[in-house]
Formats: sequence, C-alpha cells, structure tokens
Amino acid sequence: MSIKTLNKMQVTELFEKEAVFFGVNDGVPVHRATELFGEKAAKFGIGEWSKDWSNGFSIAGNDVQYLTFKGFQKAAGYANAETLCKNHLAKAVRS
Repeated sequence: MSIKTLNKMQVTELFEKEAVFFGVNDGVPVHRATELFGEKAAKFGIGEWSKDWSNGFSIAGNDVQYLTFKGFQKAAGYANAETLCKNHLAKAVRS
C-alpha cells in the first residue's frame, strides 16, 4: 500500500508504468490498484456511476476488471486523502 502521497505527475507516471492494454483502452487491473493503494481506494476508483472509471475485459469466460486512467486517478486521490487523514490523526494523538 502507498505510504506517501502522490502528485498528479507521479500518478500519471505510475499509471503509464502499471497499465496494460485491454482491447481499446489502457488500464490497471483492480488487483494491482489494490496492491498500490489499498482495497478501499481501489473500490472507490471502480465507482458506481461512471463506466469511464473502470471496465472489464473478458476472454473465454475469464474476466479482468481494470481501472481506466480516470479511475486510477480517483483511487490515488482517495489513497492520498486517507494517508493525510491518518498522518493528521497520528500527530493529534501525539500532541
């Protein structure tokens, strides 16, 4: 799981490093996004309302769900916020 926050350029570079091609889109498999950002962040990146955050690719009955760049950005943003909140809470407890 991510231990530091990422800026927009770092998120873009990480997506380009981790993405694989699925038919017509590049995407990061959800299991890999979970490894990078944690389960809650990956689920947030999947989204419920917008197909352009995530998608799936199926071949011979095997499905791979992946995050598009937009979904990957959403997951990274969630992980950033989660990290900042944890850091803030830890500092408050030490004070």
